[in-house]
Amino acid sequence: MAENKVLDEESYYKEFMRNVPVPICVIDEKGKGLMANDTFEKFYKMKKGDVRGFKVENLYEKNDISVIRKVFDECKSKENASCKATAITGDDVHIPVILNFKMMKISGKKYVVASSADITEVDELRGYMKNIFYSMPVPTTLLDLEGKRIDTSVSMASLFKRSREEIIGLKADEMYSKNDVDKIKDCVKNAKDGKECTVEATGTRGDGTTFDSIMSFAPLKNKHGKITNILLSVTDITKQKNRENELQKSTEDTMCMMEYIGSGDYSRRVSTDYELPDVKLFAETINTVMDHLKRSDEELQDLIKELATPAIEVMEKVVVMPLVGRLSSDRALDAMEAILNKLEEIKGKVGIVDITGVASIDTAVADNIIKTMESIKLVGAVPVLTGISAKTAGSLVRIGVKFDFATVSTLAEGLDYAIKILNN
Repeated sequence: MAENKVLDEESYYKEFMRNVPVPICVIDEKGKGLMANDTFEKFYKMKKGDVRGFKVENLYEKNDISVIRKVFDECKSKENASCKATAITGDDVHIPVILNFKMMKISGKKYVVASSADITEVDELRGYMKNIFYSMPVPTTLLDLEGKRIDTSVSMASLFKRSREEIIGLKADEMYSKNDVDKIKDCVKNAKDGKECTVEATGTRGDGTTFDSIMSFAPLKNKHGKITNILLSVTDITKQKNRENELQKSTEDTMCMMEYIGSGDYSRRVSTDYELPDVKLFAETINTVMDHLKRSDEELQDLIKELATPAIEVMEKVVVMPLVGRLSSDRALDAMEAILNKLEEIKGKVGIVDITGVASIDTAVADNIIKTMESIKLVGAVPVLTGISAKTAGSLVRIGVKFDFATVSTLAEGLDYAIKILNN
């Protein structure tokens, strides 16, 4: 009865192996096939008679044979080994698989059990993920935990104007400024410790040009939470940097312009030599504002001058020039010009200069008043000086002014004097 039970168990295990849904075969120590289950035969499209005596490596691409032999030898010493290979089925279909070898001893003899796992979908998914990685619009590089580049995206190669293969083989100081290498190493260390890290660095392209960039390092973890790699992304911030620099310069220029405006100096202009259109437009606008301010200031000064030295025709042929406040030499000359122009315009007969509102007169001002009175004579009119106070009279006497023209105390008296002249 015991023997029948053993036979039943052996039959059960044989039946189980024959129908298990994983391709399995038994190989002797020399690598020749002894037997295989139904799944193996179906997967490799083999006939029953083809199983015994086949060589396992003959079922795979030539490029995989050396690797399979090496792994097979490792299995005999380590009991377990595996490798990736491409299987060739009986109908010449090539399928990517993972081969797993397990050493077993049966009745004192060594055998190797080989199983195949179809990884077509895994490879397709891996290829799909690689394509995503290569095509990422953000320049990206995959690093190992020591910072060595493993792979890089097409956009990274484009940014650095180098091939992907060239980038993978370069050292950090061959791609970035030497001053930034230590900062980059610190970021790699932080990422290795599980911390995200960002650093600003100057990149060097294959054509020798440089650019400002922000490097972002992020740790990558497997499903067990272990950090396996570091993902580096690089962002070109050259335009942002240029914009910041130009905006800062534009701000400084604007502050200077405000100081000039405050001091009444509208002759200054800011540089418009900017690359950014909006900053250039802003600078041009500032200069346009300064042009308007300058013209407005000139117009205002002309108006002030006109109001400060008004020549008024108070009656027919009589012009009055009232002077008020501090009388500088320039203002006295403006007054002379104004009253002479007015007398000439109306063919005036009397020109009255009223200094009632003038607080004090020095030698230079007195000299300009005398010249004004003499000029009135030269255009054919009678000069009259009014508004001379006792204080002003004393000052004029001390200065030594000679009065070769009519003088009266008030403007009213001056007008009466003018009427008499016109009636004669």
